[in-house]
Amino acid sequence: MLIGNGILNIVETSILARIKALAAGATLTLGYPIKAVLFDDYTFIETLPEQDLIGAWQVEAEVDEHTLSGTFLITVSTFKDEGCFRLRNLLSLIFDDMLPMTEFGLYQPDGTSVKGSIIIMNGVKVLPVEKGEERPAKTLALPFKCTRTLGL
Repeated sequence: MLIGNGILNIVETSILARIKALAAGATLTLGYPIKAVLFDDYTFIETLPEQDLIGAWQVEAEVDEHTLSGTFLITVSTFKDEGCFRLRNLLSLIFDDMLPMTEFGLYQPDGTSVKGSIIIMNGVKVLPVEKGEERPAKTLALPFKCTRTLGL
């Protein structure tokens, strides 16, 4: 096996590490806590934490002879944010950090760095606001490629 934990696990772990870094940066910039989550962990009946969130989910991947590429979603959701002011501020910060050609490292689940990176590709999309009773959300769709060669 190329990597002990598998390339898909490495990619998803690396995306989650990036989400945690974005949440920490947004917390410092905005001056209030932003919680990083993996939205794939939640079901429709579970209650999300009652605070502003940033999370990744729906990682899609495809491979050719040597590379892995795909798309993942980052959703920003604010709690009790009348007028969606915090939502727009937070999404704007995340958007600016995830533009095409943004690159971030690969990590094993134990935090060990792995050779290679994930690069955000052209075609980043900002999806419309989704409104809930107390929680608006806005999502970025991010195409990516992994620079780690698969060696198939």
